[in-house]
Amino acid sequence: MFELILPSGFAVTRGVLQSGGLADLFNSDDSYVNVEARRPSEVAAASVEIEVEGISPTENPSRLTLTFEGSTSGSPVRQRVEVFNFQTSTWETVDERDGQTTDSTLEVVLANAARYVQTGTGVVRARVGFHDRGVTFPAWGGRFDLVRWTIG
Repeated sequence: MFELILPSGFAVTRGVLQSGGLADLFNSDDSYVNVEARRPSEVAAASVEIEVEGISPTENPSRLTLTFEGSTSGSPVRQRVEVFNFQTSTWETVDERDGQTTDSTLEVVLANAARYVQTGTGVVRARVGFHDRGVTFPAWGGRFDLVRWTIG
């Protein structure tokens, strides 16, 4: 049996929120959180990035899958998906690929799932960013349609 963990909150950590809200991350329904890119001051940092948090009903899931759907209007751009490892207190890259200009869906099965669930609270965290690799036009951004976890 599968159990969904929907986002309980999100923050734009790179870029500027243009439109959308928390409920826009619940389903693959073309209702988006839209973030406009901003050039980062740090080398290799994302130009567009959100952090998403949810609450797991169990602190020791046997299997945890992160699902993300979104796109970017920039090109060339790298899409990076990270999850927070509470055992090491670090972000771990679980997928990196070229950003797509149409919605694409990614599912990542997280091995040793309990390390991505905070003991005592059940919090799970993901970070999705788009990294500028030479975009030649100033106005571009990222669209986030779905971010959620599945247990089981």
